[in-house]
Amino acid sequence: MLLFGFLLSGCGDSGDSSPAIVDSTDTWEDDSEYENTELDDMEDELLDETQETEPLMTYELENICIGISEAGNGYKAEYTISVTKWIRASNPETLQNIWESIGGKNDLPGISSFHELSNDGFTNENAAVAFGIISFRNITDGFDFTEDNPRTFHCRLDAHDIYIKGHYVEGYIEYSNNHEYFSLWESGMSSVLSANMIHNSWGPVPLMLVCSNAFTPDNPNGDEVLNDCKIYCGYPATDDLTLILEPDMVESDSSADAASTDETFEDNYPN
Repeated sequence: MLLFGFLLSGCGDSGDSSPAIVDSTDTWEDDSEYENTELDDMEDELLDETQETEPLMTYELENICIGISEAGNGYKAEYTISVTKWIRASNPETLQNIWESIGGKNDLPGISSFHELSNDGFTNENAAVAFGIISFRNITDGFDFTEDNPRTFHCRLDAHDIYIKGHYVEGYIEYSNNHEYFSLWESGMSSVLSANMIHNSWGPVPLMLVCSNAFTPDNPNGDEVLNDCKIYCGYPATDDLTLILEPDMVESDSSADAASTDETFEDNYPN
């Protein structure tokens, strides 16, 4: 299971978030009591900073959907989608740090840029987001995918179950050479993700889901109806994801100082 986390600091501009490091390469010519005391003071300051650092917060790509996609003539690929819980979109810097930790290379679009019909409920105060990755691998016996034998596979994400409860769900995916918005609330090709495979593996490719009006005056802690709604996966659907609301631990004035992941993302997913 993929695990990634980030540290949250206090208010204001984060600036340079690299931890202070004592340079141990210098040669001290005089081991005077003054210099030793100065080093001790520096070490005490580092210790104090470590003790004052807030606990590490982690998000897991814990919701996993696996299925088979077919391209005709017996060609098959297995897709895997891994997604976090719903997270409140209150801090754009936090969202950007999470995005980069799962392999995102470019800046995320603003929450208000989602949903072309209306941006009602698509704000940092109202929306919830979930981050994830999608990958495909060849499971066709005896045949490789190459530039001379490319194959295209599809996977649909269908959040109509959430839509009928009063929430739009939109998506954003970043390929190696372009990006794409997609809609999960209406049935059709707009909710289909495609993988053009010229190798036996494709991805992982980062994606983000955005749910409108998850947090409102009527539901300041998040609309719990989302905890029971499914996002169906497949083309046609063969599996589903149920994303529950993450407790709102990220304050809007916090800043994310660091983000990390235990998996290396390679740029091997042409599209």
